[in-house]
Amino acid sequence: MADDCSVRIMKRHSSTADKEQSASGSDDASLVAAALLDRHAFAIVYQRHADALYAYALARTGSAAVADDVVSDTMVEALASLERYDSHRGSLAGWLFTIAGRRIIDRHRASGRFHRALSRLRSHIEPDDDVAEMAIRNEEAGRVRAAVARLSGDDREIILLRYAAGLNSREIGDTLGLSAGAVRMRLSRATKRLANQLGTDE
Repeated sequence: MADDCSVRIMKRHSSTADKEQSASGSDDASLVAAALLDRHAFAIVYQRHADALYAYALARTGSAAVADDVVSDTMVEALASLERYDSHRGSLAGWLFTIAGRRIIDRHRASGRFHRALSRLRSHIEPDDDVAEMAIRNEEAGRVRAAVARLSGDDREIILLRYAAGLNSREIGDTLGLSAGAVRMRLSRATKRLANQLGTDE
């Protein structure tokens, strides 16, 4: 009986998550459809996503000017290729962050150097677990930046997408081509390694 109850609870949670994801995808599709008919409607896309894109680009590049350019380039490319967006393949946020990631790489290649330092973390973070809370919320920003810079590229990317850009697991998954479950596992491991980095600084 307990197993049956657990199954019913899991099904309810799964159904709720599916409905939320479906609603989000429907909203994205409606927004893109409106922007395709009237390009002025794209301003809503900009308003919803520009701040998070800027935070992500700033964290990746360490330059406010470059971050501004990345946001502008991302939005220009998104507007130009809007008809190629498919809400069935991922969220609009994930699509935009994928474009932004390419733009950042292009800029790194063009300049011949990579900016690896984290410029800042969001002032209000909602950690996914106790390790993240210990490692990010309670440590000085300078030590956190240095510790993040020492992480591997994959760990650093997922930390930045979660805590600098504020993306949820599904949006990070859309950006990196991973399932939400895989994102949560990688994020948990990355935050533990970040905590270890911070521990060695003491």
